[in-house]
Amino acid sequence: MPKRLAMLAFCALSLLSAIGQTCAQNVPLQWKLVAGDRQSYRMKQEAHLDLRLGADNRMQTSMRRVLDLRRTIQDIYADGSAQFSLEVLRVQLTVEGPDEQPVQYDSQASEEPRGFAATLTPLFQTLLETKLAGTITPSGEITDLQIPEKLALILAQGPTGKTFGKTASANDLTMLASLGLTPLPSPEKLSIGHLWQQSQTIAIAPLGPCTASTTYQLEKIRTQLSSKFAIVRPDVTVTLGNSSEHEESSVAIDEQSSSGEIVFDLTAGRLESSQIEQKITLRTRSEGSEAIGTLDQLLEIHRLPPAKKSPSTAAKE
Repeated sequence: MPKRLAMLAFCALSLLSAIGQTCAQNVPLQWKLVAGDRQSYRMKQEAHLDLRLGADNRMQTSMRRVLDLRRTIQDIYADGSAQFSLEVLRVQLTVEGPDEQPVQYDSQASEEPRGFAATLTPLFQTLLETKLAGTITPSGEITDLQIPEKLALILAQGPTGKTFGKTASANDLTMLASLGLTPLPSPEKLSIGHLWQQSQTIAIAPLGPCTASTTYQLEKIRTQLSSKFAIVRPDVTVTLGNSSEHEESSVAIDEQSSSGEIVFDLTAGRLESSQIEQKITLRTRSEGSEAIGTLDQLLEIHRLPPAKKSPSTAAKE
């Protein structure tokens, strides 16, 4: 089984990263966008792919990725949407696969990355040095995302761009900008059990359009001290395109299931935390050979508390 196809299955099914989260009851359901507001989030994604080719041939690959992000609201427009900037504060990546040295990268590590991780440094360093900008609507939708030319170029030249095409590379940044932004239904007073849906489609060159569809259900409203939190249950379904232009190789999903919890702070109008776990049974085919395997994924996002100011900084203010 070529490693290329194993990585194809692994990356294509990582559409889970594109999924947003949230909801409410008896209050207008909206993000509260305030000029000057800064929100920091940590996204952790873990995935494990286990492919089997016959009784004695097995290929296992695992990945762990952690991103620390900070979103700053710049200006508020008349329609309630807001201009924002997004900074990536830290990148951590670990990939372990068969017959190769583990890939380990941490932008805050004191030692320089080695091996394949060193080839990722230009991409991650550019990402850390570049701010994304765009518009957020009160429903959590990203529009008018501005991608700096330097970042777009280096991303297109990286592994994702070379394997999946420029469209997928640009979509990576849209997904990055959307992390921590739960897609919300129309502002209205909701009741327990309310359902809404969102789909994210990515054109991956070897597979065609691949879609992650999420159904959200408001389970309950929880009160804690003076704040109200909406508890939402997400249900994720992934559909792979498998373009007819690449019939010699394909990835098919036999079974899939998901579970998770999203906590949205209704009082503050922001995401507090989310967790989505997904289990997928899949089949990959290439050059006449077939492999059967499983993919387990976990995506967690939680809000980071504001950094404490040092006594000297506080005294200057």
